[in-house]
Amino acid sequence: MLSLPHLSLCLVLGVFILLPTGCIPKQQAQVIEPPVPQADNQVDSSCSYFYFLWGNSAEYNRSYEEALEAYEKAIICDPKAEYIAEKIPTLLIRLGRLKEAEAWLENYIQDKPEKTVQRFMLARLKIQDGKEDEAIKLFQEALDIDPENTSIKLRLGMLHAKEGDHEVAEHIFQNILIDNPDSYFATLYLARLYAKTGKFDDAEQYYRKALNLNWSNDLAYEIADFYNLAKRYSKAQEIFQEILNKDEQDEKAALGMVQTYIFLKDREAALQELARIKEFSSNPDRIDLVRSQILINMGDNARAKVILLDLLDRTSLSEASYLLGVIYYEDLEFEQALNVVKDIPAAADEFRQSIILQIRILEETDRSAQAVALLNKILANEETRLPSFYSLLAAIHQKRGAREQAMQAFAEGVEAYPEDESLLYEYAIAHERGGNHAEAMKIMKELLSLNVNHADALNFIGYSWADRNIKLDLAYDYIRKALELKPKSGYIQDSLGWVYFRMGAYTKARTALEKAVELEPNDPYIHEHLGDTYHALNMKDKALIHYEKALQLHSDAEKINALQEKISALQAS
Repeated sequence: MLSLPHLSLCLVLGVFILLPTGCIPKQQAQVIEPPVPQADNQVDSSCSYFYFLWGNSAEYNRSYEEALEAYEKAIICDPKAEYIAEKIPTLLIRLGRLKEAEAWLENYIQDKPEKTVQRFMLARLKIQDGKEDEAIKLFQEALDIDPENTSIKLRLGMLHAKEGDHEVAEHIFQNILIDNPDSYFATLYLARLYAKTGKFDDAEQYYRKALNLNWSNDLAYEIADFYNLAKRYSKAQEIFQEILNKDEQDEKAALGMVQTYIFLKDREAALQELARIKEFSSNPDRIDLVRSQILINMGDNARAKVILLDLLDRTSLSEASYLLGVIYYEDLEFEQALNVVKDIPAAADEFRQSIILQIRILEETDRSAQAVALLNKILANEETRLPSFYSLLAAIHQKRGAREQAMQAFAEGVEAYPEDESLLYEYAIAHERGGNHAEAMKIMKELLSLNVNHADALNFIGYSWADRNIKLDLAYDYIRKALELKPKSGYIQDSLGWVYFRMGAYTKARTALEKAVELEPNDPYIHEHLGDTYHALNMKDKALIHYEKALQLHSDAEKINALQEKISALQAS
């Protein structure tokens, strides 16, 4: 080895003696005065280099504010130093000053329109800001400058795919593959695009090609999930098995195989695989929970109970307690059920369901007073109360015929949770059932002030106007909006039919109400409305069929009498 005479580190490093924290011994410390930047567009290379090195050191040490300040001074020293200027937006982004970075990049691109990297950075900021159209424009401009840049093409294709411009995205990815048939990312993005648009055969082709180009477990998981989505379960199994052949203890693949067995309704195979997984799983308790859930779904409570009892011997998992409580309830072992769920803590995900289970048991065993006492105790504590418990308490009071107490429960709930939409809606319905329509409408309007897209509130108000034959145009608007939000609701479809009926548009009413009956075949009001519409269209036989069906379904004496009068009048005409 060549022996060198001892040299100071500062001499070896040379240029770094310029740094403010140089290697001058403490006893010989000197203050090196930094150059003063001059804002006169004069180029001072030594000044610029000094601050560049300072900024570079600060950036390396993640002192980004200091680095930014140094680079800004370096630019003052040499305004033409692009390699320094281009550091600034990156630092602004790291500091979370995105608006400043965006403004800086926009100005920079305006001065230097040939730059593509800065357009790329700005486009990404636009995406974060939800301005996808501007990002697409920037990517396209960058591509016009550098038409062979595959990275820009990929970004542009991904953005078009995200925006739903599927044909444009497909065209971009296919063009990349024309020039480079083995482009892994173009192949993968094309596979994902085809999967998203339901072109499963094309998606499979490109997924397989991507896997051949670059095998990875993550991609294999994705392809297996795609096969399950496409209901090609045997192929999903093949992929999971391929992963397991490489590593039989790959828990993610093994659990994926379990899920596929469940899709295939082969629960015993799923249980066998879970038993195997438990031997090497990092969370065997979770595996036992899954096993017990499968057994409960199979109706095999006895085997599930054994697993859960064993699990609770060594853990205090709330989910296990709740599942065991459900088994005891289904087996009519009510006291055991109450005992096993009563100590589930309020912080547990299963707490709400455990309280509902306890209330159900107490109600079914004629212990309503205990149910009320339990709910009052829970509602008295801010840590345990939930909006749905007020509704539950109100329902118990209503069932007992204690309407005043029920409304009091609702009122207290709304006071505690004034913006809970479910509670407000139920409170309004309770007022409506009690004959206080004005208060119900008031609460429904409050609900819409909180959420203009609350479909059931829109429907309630719209139907109320239609039923009273007032504000029909506005009622129609409300109901149409509600139907857009819940297109498969038979009740909203009925409201649409009824507002058409009130408008005298009987043919449109018939179409809407026939669809409503298909969606809700056991609702007496819908049948009655359809009967009224057929009557208006002079289709008496069909009107009678639906009046009689409504008569069979109604339990309200007043409605039954009114229907009998309609039937008698129709038969006599």
